[in-house]
Amino acid sequence: MGRTSDARERLIEVTAELMHARGFNDVGVQEICATAGVQKGSFYHFFKSKDQLATAALDLHWSNTRNQFWRLAFGDDVAPLDRIRRFFQMAYFYFKRAHDEGTGIWGCPFGNAALELAAGNDAVSEKVMMVFSDATAFFREAIEDAARRGDINSSDPQTDAESLWAFYEGILLTAKARRDPEVIRRLGQQAVQFLDVA
Repeated sequence: MGRTSDARERLIEVTAELMHARGFNDVGVQEICATAGVQKGSFYHFFKSKDQLATAALDLHWSNTRNQFWRLAFGDDVAPLDRIRRFFQMAYFYFKRAHDEGTGIWGCPFGNAALELAAGNDAVSEKVMMVFSDATAFFREAIEDAARRGDINSSDPQTDAESLWAFYEGILLTAKARRDPEVIRRLGQQAVQFLDVA
């Protein structure tokens, strides 16, 4: 059993993993506490509700994903359109590995939360929209850079970025439903074609 001082972090980490794997409503406080090795009373010391824990778990997911995946994918060591291509390639390899290891394709934790919780939960909805906005900014920056270079024509980079984000979420949803990571590889190759390539 871990130290009491890291109980809050363990609760968040466990919730983030269980939420992503099975959805939030399917995971109870008792299971979260047991998996984290934390007494149930301690849960309510750190969190007023399970919903509050959900937003903390989404925060952790985005912090990790943003630093370990998004920043690398959109690094400026390659041309702007290649950043977008690399992003979809990295997504494919991530989900293919999970599929091959038997974990399954869980989809996007933020898209999942939006489908399951956002309509009836203001805090979760705000958190999901914050993540969506931040993620879209990565696409927008690459699109703006590509337009400055003359690689594409884009009169509205924000709308183009939101379209790519929606495309990505749709790909993950389709791959999850089909249990087939090849959907991400095949359709991800088409992402740049949605832009007006010069």
